[in-house]
Amino acid sequence: MASTTDLGTEPFAIGAISVDPGQLLLSSASGQSQLEPKVMQLLQVLVAQAGRTVRRDTLIDRVWGVQFGGDESLTRAVSLLRKALQVPHGRGDVIKTIPRRGYVLDAEISSAVETASDPHPEHEPLLAVLPFDNLSSDTDTQFFSDGISEDIIDRLIRGTDLKVIGRTSSFQFRGDRKFEAAEELGAAYVVDGSVRRANNRVRISAHLEKSDTRETLWSDRYDREIEDVFAVQDEISEQIALALDRKLEGQRQSVMTPAAYDLFLQGRDWSHSPERIMDAVAALEEVTHAAPGFAPAWGALARNRALARMFAPIQMRDELGKAVDDAIERALAIDPGNRDALNACYQKLDHFGDMMNHHASIADFRVASRNTAGGLFLVAFHETCIGRMRKALDVAFECSRLDPLNSYSATQPGIVQNYLGDWEKARKAMESAVRRWPESAPFRATLAVIYGFLKNETRMNEVMQETTRRGIEMQEYSPYFERAPLFASEDKDKHRAYAERLRNSILEQGAGETSDLLHIGYFGGADLFHDTLEKIRIGPIGAPNDARGPLSYRTTLLFHVIFAPLRADERFLKFCARLGLVKFWLETGIRPDFADEIEYDFEAECRANADVPIDIYNPFTE
Repeated sequence: MASTTDLGTEPFAIGAISVDPGQLLLSSASGQSQLEPKVMQLLQVLVAQAGRTVRRDTLIDRVWGVQFGGDESLTRAVSLLRKALQVPHGRGDVIKTIPRRGYVLDAEISSAVETASDPHPEHEPLLAVLPFDNLSSDTDTQFFSDGISEDIIDRLIRGTDLKVIGRTSSFQFRGDRKFEAAEELGAAYVVDGSVRRANNRVRISAHLEKSDTRETLWSDRYDREIEDVFAVQDEISEQIALALDRKLEGQRQSVMTPAAYDLFLQGRDWSHSPERIMDAVAALEEVTHAAPGFAPAWGALARNRALARMFAPIQMRDELGKAVDDAIERALAIDPGNRDALNACYQKLDHFGDMMNHHASIADFRVASRNTAGGLFLVAFHETCIGRMRKALDVAFECSRLDPLNSYSATQPGIVQNYLGDWEKARKAMESAVRRWPESAPFRATLAVIYGFLKNETRMNEVMQETTRRGIEMQEYSPYFERAPLFASEDKDKHRAYAERLRNSILEQGAGETSDLLHIGYFGGADLFHDTLEKIRIGPIGAPNDARGPLSYRTTLLFHVIFAPLRADERFLKFCARLGLVKFWLETGIRPDFADEIEYDFEAECRANADVPIDIYNPFTE
């Protein structure tokens, strides 16, 4: 078998698409797309035989090797390659299927070409859409006027490649504060306006301004029936796009009653509070009943049902998942690119196990959410789950740039810096977060742990005492406060005693959470960690005190810097195999960061653990 490493890294071109194998990158005048390592290798094999049919077994042999490849791997990789060539380059048709034989790449291959300069560089100017002023006498109409602005944001994000600041940040600037928005948000352009609603009529005024010169680039006023509000939003979005030399794609015309639209605006926000999620679910269920053809309501319902499911007991999740699936199906049938529905597709997956499915779900979500803070937030999170912390940090910074006053977007770089061990930067980021959002349990918990890593017991205790004084419910974050003093302590006896208590509890219940297991290793050593793993299943036990929420049982913590000693032991790959990561790394060719930091042969150990069974996340299915 020819080695997959002999394919080289020399750039080449497929028509007007430049291919950089070393960077796993496709570039054209339309933009860029990234490939998985194995998908790039597949492309290279096809290019080497351009114009000729390459048999399926030859492709499997060259890319994966007969021991680890198969028809399913090849079919998936071909699908991903076609999708990457199509979006945004428009050449998904160059790979032809030859029935019962293989594939042929039908395109002109040449040396690397200089693509047309990108008119929209990575750090292009930002656009802020401010909350339109509510000029109506009814203060309840604020939901409606905010909805106008938010829908314009959504349409510009969906229909153009403009970098639009998220609503959480831009909506903090109202009244006199609007004059501060451009400078504080770093926005080169600002959209503002007003809404006056009376009975069945609405008047909407809007304008686009260049921030540095205060020059008005476009303005207009619309007097319409309330049912025409969606068409007006389309028109405003189109005019903004034209003024900034863009074309708005995929305009949407929707009709629904004003009452249903108001309820939708109140129900579509998301939260990590189980109570608020259920209130939103109830509101959105009313909306979907009143307007069954309104995709945004189905998408928001799918997302909130998926979040609610994470906080439910494990035995209930299969049944709750049916309701999530129903909302996803309804949303995507109307709007195949609905971001909220694609978000729900990812959120409803088991938190470990089928990592290939996680990656495929994120790939679909990434296309639909490429220029949104919410989309980048989930992409960065997924990168941490597969062990690519450095890439996650790059994505986290762009996420923060697009929504700097959103608590989750703004703090994500600090969270990843904590994982990477850059604790001074992480400390500054989380101190700022706690000052800005003092009631946030996760931010306080993370800051306490960082102080523990820095051995700053005084500041750690202050954070914990202030949290207690404020009566903040820590819920799933309570173990952070339990462990922070141990991180600050050098007492090895305390460390060992804690590890033993944790181990005994896990052995008694017969199953363990990934975070608990890793901390047995951190405080008690690698031997205690692996001995514990040999005797238990990874995952929930079906008890009322099972870990719940979006972070429970995730693989992200495996790649925290403090667990580097565990990763340095080749036995760690068996743990990864039981979580589905080894199969994923072998299938895609993606390497986690730690693969370059260990002394043993990462690929060889992955192959040695390829047949280790993956633990069942939820054994309580019917």
